[in-house]
Amino acid sequence: DALEFFLHLLDRVEHANARQSEFDPSRSFKFLIEERIACPSGRVAYNKRVDYILSLNIPLHEATNK
Repeated sequence: DALEFFLHLLDRVEHANARQSEFDPSRSFKFLIEERIACPSGRVAYNKRVDYILSLNIPLHEATNK
C-alpha cells in the first residue's frame, strides 16, 4: 500500500542521513499534531506528537465517490 511504502521510504532516508540530520530531506514532511482531550468533568489535556501523515477517520457510510 502507498502509505506503507511512503513511511518505509522516509525511514530509510532518515537512517541514511542520521549523521547529518540538518540535510535530511525527510524533515520536510514532519509536522506537529496537537490533540485536545476533554473529559466530562470539564478538564482538558493536550497531547503533542510529531508525525508524517494526517489521518482522518471518516465513517464508511459517510464516504461517497462522486
